[in-house]
Amino acid sequence: MDIKSIDLILQNLESDLHKYEFIVSQVHNTDLSSNKEFQKAFNGFFKMRQRSQEFYTLYFSLFESLKTQSPDFSTIIKTLYNETNRVEASFSSKMLATIDPTYPILDKFVLQNFGLKLPYPSAKNRIEKTISVYDDIINRYQSFMGTSECTELLQKFDAQFPNSTISDIKKIDFVLWKLR
Repeated sequence: MDIKSIDLILQNLESDLHKYEFIVSQVHNTDLSSNKEFQKAFNGFFKMRQRSQEFYTLYFSLFESLKTQSPDFSTIIKTLYNETNRVEASFSSKMLATIDPTYPILDKFVLQNFGLKLPYPSAKNRIEKTISVYDDIINRYQSFMGTSECTELLQKFDAQFPNSTISDIKKIDFVLWKLR
């Protein structure tokens, strides 16, 4: 990661950071299945678009039911698949990472920054392979956490946003998400 890029990213992050902090503040303080303000904020922040109302209802009902159960990625992605017949890797990770901010998100920008790819839609054992990719992302985050580059990133983030309460994983998520 280029430190100059990180500085530029951090200069333009405040609005998104406030949106994310609002989302996280609501998870355990509202009924996610019915709170339209939360759903709109979550959908807007994570760019969850072009889904049917049925999908949103299912997604936020599952979100509500799992938020106190310490779910894992496998449980979320398999439950969504069983209900929708779709492998929703990104939205599964975003649900998990919102419930437990010590988990990273999986999206096209994180995959791109790590040089990873999800299995093709026709891949045999697609869900298991997708879970393996997510496990790889977790391992890469853990490896990165011990580097001087990560320490510098976190120090710069904390200097820019000294009152932020988000986890170190989320700080890295923000930078990877914006590093396009």
